[in-house]
Amino acid sequence: RAERVRRRGGFYRSKFKFQGKHVLYVLAVARANKPRKLLLTRPNTGASFVEMDIDDLLAKYEQVSPDEAEGGWRGLHTLAADESTSKMAPRRGEVCMLSGTLTPLWSTLSGLVREHSAELTRLERQLKVVRVQTTDSHERIVGVRWSAALRRPLRERLDLLRASKAGFSPSAGAGAVGSTAEEGDQVDAKALERALKAKPTIMSFFSAVPKAAVPKAAAEPRKGGLAGAGAGNARWDSAPRDAHGEHEVVDLTSEPSVRHPPPR
Repeated sequence: RAERVRRRGGFYRSKFKFQGKHVLYVLAVARANKPRKLLLTRPNTGASFVEMDIDDLLAKYEQVSPDEAEGGWRGLHTLAADESTSKMAPRRGEVCMLSGTLTPLWSTLSGLVREHSAELTRLERQLKVVRVQTTDSHERIVGVRWSAALRRPLRERLDLLRASKAGFSPSAGAGAVGSTAEEGDQVDAKALERALKAKPTIMSFFSAVPKAAVPKAAAEPRKGGLAGAGAGNARWDSAPRDAHGEHEVVDLTSEPSVRHPPPR
């Protein structure tokens, strides 16, 4: 059965037309360790790293010979040369992206996208990391996809950030920001108190018990009491006394309780 599934690798032609006029072609390669999983290569987008089950492939495509697929494969490869020729995913396209150290500017980038969200498409509103290869030098660049419409707003925002940093002097304190600081700003007392308050730890929920708070009866054994913990069920009772004024031993182990005078 595995050999039969492995023979399913090869060229496939779509059973339905894309946009009502294009017949699609794919090249399926079976995985060695997963016979039912196939890796697809398309003439316009190249190899895909997403596996497809053979049942899903046969629901959309039918297997053809290489000679039958050659003409349609070459036609789609030429049709998808760039974005202007077809609505299919192109082999080449113009991408506006930002590269470099972008982590400190991530909040600025997100803020610009939110401000101009009405002017952007759903894809342009997503800050996605992409990898591209240039057509002239074939250099591979990794960065964040950025809308071309936001190039000028981003440049203006970066100029403001540079100006604010240039006007800031650490030796002059917070008032050296200059024109970027507003006069008359009042410090929120509650916010300042929360900022200066030490963060609670596990020891914050426990406090040491002062020695004065320890009961005297618990700290010192009662006079005349039994010494040690091995006295069994007998205890001294301070109330009952015999005729000689001595304490009587109360036996709690027998019923009814009988009081015995201590030995003389």
